[in-house]
Amino acid sequence: TSAATPGLAVIAIAVIGTGSAAIPVMLWSMLPDVIDFGQLHTGMRVEARTFGLATFVQKTAAGVAALFAGSLLSASGYVAGEAPTILTLAAMNGLASWLPALTMLSMAWVIRSYPIDRATHRDILSRIARSGD
Repeated sequence: TSAATPGLAVIAIAVIGTGSAAIPVMLWSMLPDVIDFGQLHTGMRVEARTFGLATFVQKTAAGVAALFAGSLLSASGYVAGEAPTILTLAAMNGLASWLPALTMLSMAWVIRSYPIDRATHRDILSRIARSGD
């Protein structure tokens, strides 16, 4: 491995830590805003299904992530109880650093244009209250 690899891993782990702290909080704080936005545009308030779907998607994503990690380790030649190969070590390094960091950065890119800020949400709530729903 090159001398730059530990530095890149530390940067990737910092990105993972930041994203791991922010994204769950952001998801659960954004859901009520999305429910209000949906009510404003459709006239229907869909809370239980929205929170249920969010929970289902999180659990499904965790399962897919575990399947991906296991498949990658298996493809890299990982065998429990045996010394890891260079390819297995590279796969472990990727799974612990730059792959999660890329995932966090891609999620930040997806939500970068989230249209509901505090002022917009206040406007949505006042419009819902005026409509009598």
